Amino acid sequence: MSAKGKHLFRVGLAVACLVGAILACGPTPAAGAVSVTITSPGDGGAVVLGQAVMIDSTVTAAAGVSRVDLTVGGQVARHDAPPSGNPTTFRVSQPWTPETEGQATISVVGYDVNGASGQAMIALQVVASGGVVPTDGPGTVVPPEPTETPPPPVTTEAGCTLDSKYVMDVTIPDGTVMSPGAGFVKTWRVRNSGTCDWDAGFQLIFVGGAQMGGPPSVPLPAVPAGGQTDVSVSLTAPATYGTHKGTWRIRSDEGTVFGTNLTVLIEVPAPATGTPLPTDVPTVGPLPNLETYAFFTDPSTVVAGIDFGVTVTVANFTNVPVANFTVHVLLMDPGESCLGGGSGTLLLDRQASIAAQQFATVGATARIDAAGQHTLCLRIDPSDAVEELYEDDNDMQLTFNVSAAPGADFKIHGHTFHDCSGQTHATFLIENTGDLPFEWARLRLEDLDDTLAVFPESDRPFKSTPTGCGFASEGETLGVGATGYIGWAIDFMTSGNSARATITLCTENGGGGVCEERTLDFTVP
Repeated sequence: MSAKGKHLFRVGLAVACLVGAILACGPTPAAGAVSVTITSPGDGGAVVLGQAVMIDSTVTAAAGVSRVDLTVGGQVARHDAPPSGNPTTFRVSQPWTPETEGQATISVVGYDVNGASGQAMIALQVVASGGVVPTDGPGTVVPPEPTETPPPPVTTEAGCTLDSKYVMDVTIPDGTVMSPGAGFVKTWRVRNSGTCDWDAGFQLIFVGGAQMGGPPSVPLPAVPAGGQTDVSVSLTAPATYGTHKGTWRIRSDEGTVFGTNLTVLIEVPAPATGTPLPTDVPTVGPLPNLETYAFFTDPSTVVAGIDFGVTVTVANFTNVPVANFTVHVLLMDPGESCLGGGSGTLLLDRQASIAAQQFATVGATARIDAAGQHTLCLRIDPSDAVEELYEDDNDMQLTFNVSAAPGADFKIHGHTFHDCSGQTHATFLIENTGDLPFEWARLRLEDLDDTLAVFPESDRPFKSTPTGCGFASEGETLGVGATGYIGWAIDFMTSGNSARATITLCTENGGGGVCEERTLDFTVP
């Protein structure tokens, strides 16, 4: 394809014609037409057979985008629509897994709300893992790109960019050997390398390959531009033997998929005689070797003051069993590094045994009371009581953030008086300023001068207006950040007397869960 032809073809100015090579032809589209640009992968690139590829595109339509179709070889592979409304610009990532070797023609077709369409096309070369891609020159070959080219940042309508950068595998590095059906938590460390903050609603989503029992998506914490976070997903090793790879990406609260691919790649070995062994470990020999293969928390998101699980999986790929070796997990002091030899606080102290060519898993329950960044240190056979082939693969460090426990809180903003069926009612405006919803309330109204009081309570106490009657109302829950009203008759009080309202809100019906109490003094009208 000529440089001019490629340029015209990529900006979607014509209909492709196949005459030995794909050349662009045709007039410039009229104003208001649908424009499609494929941003990744590049035209003519190489992809690997059986590995998911993300086709990233931007579709622009003055009338509003209604849907985007991905076609492979002229066959529609999937349809995607904007998550809400019909925006004039829609950025979409569409997964495709190559199933046959050779050249594949990829088309992305965008449609507007009036049925008008536009398209962009690229050609990709599908090769087997480790294969080669033919070039235009006779008799010459070039290898596929050894690493995936990261997609470009996505510029939002607000003018900032969405992008992410893989930092490291916190748990389960690629190539980890797992037993069939074993549960594990994959955690990546990811940097927000764009200029947009990641707010509530951003998610990690599955985009291709082996899902391994994982959910379609998991929520992400808020991450400012330039910050980083640990992203986790709970998975289960497949029951079938072989290599299994899944690909995940980050999606914004507006549905834009962006940033680097996050991969989980594990090996499920065949039964004993067929277990693939690392090439640098002898299959027979006088010494065993204990090796860390999994180290994670459950749940992956740890909350201060709440128990969580710590799980350790140890592998022995030699033919020599080991009996009664020690496994330690320590909570390091702030600023201490596991690899730097810090002592820390012992959370797990277990004895385990492991057969030849097998795995051993141990675990414990722990609790961290202080929010912030913390480090766990795993040490297998810490005193080197077991003589091993290698002594430098027994330790692993796990650093993660502990979030503050959610709290309950509310404010009383004021009160009003109104007539209700001939009785005077006092109504109080309240706002849920905490992290948990309220489901139950008690209102204690006291005439302080005459020492009289009433204290109704209800599972449905919240009113949407300040003029409702009674205590039970339409409001079953006062959500986080929400406001509502609570009121009751005060005819038992003497006009001009000092009075006090004491409001108690609880997070569970019947007065259970977490409860908070506030008071407000007023004068009886």
